[in-house]
Amino acid sequence: RVRPIGVMTMRDRGEVDDKILAVPVSSVDPTYDEVRSPADLPPLDLRRIEEFFRVYKRLPDATAEVTIGAWRPASDALALLASALKSKSPQPAGR
Repeated sequence: RVRPIGVMTMRDRGEVDDKILAVPVSSVDPTYDEVRSPADLPPLDLRRIEEFFRVYKRLPDATAEVTIGAWRPASDALALLASALKSKSPQPAGR
């Protein structure tokens, strides 16, 4: 189990491809109890995450344009999750 603490804004080949950053809940690993936002993590950890996605997205196509933007707060991550869950919920017949 995890809890979201932020969103890394990202564009992959011109398309929005934001990534939710989450940490383990206390019952899994209490090490992260004080981490509430990306700013609570060491800057080096954030840079490592950014670089991972830059490399990962370019593996299939080295010419792919990948842009990493700002880190956004946990509230944005929760909104993204809610939106994704809503879009995946069954729709009543006739819609």
